[in-house]
Amino acid sequence: RAGYVRDLEAYVRPWSGDLARLSAPVRIWQGSLDTWAPPAMAERLRTSLPAGAQIETLAGAAHYSSLLTAAPKIFERLAHPPASIPAGGGD
Repeated sequence: RAGYVRDLEAYVRPWSGDLARLSAPVRIWQGSLDTWAPPAMAERLRTSLPAGAQIETLAGAAHYSSLLTAAPKIFERLAHPPASIPAGGGD
């Protein structure tokens, strides 16, 4: 129970001020049919980041199916990063 409460409190704490300190490249994987974290929420997050972010929209994917759709793409990018991102960094 203690671990669950700790994680829940970390999830709901005010964190918007932390965004200003983020300097890593960010890619948001967004399901076009996500109703838990709708596309407008991803766009708002993108514009709140100091360096912006890329949004990769997953057509027809909802909240959990986005992970299933994105996982192979994420692993492929980790295995073969663009030349501008060193191995082990980025996404």
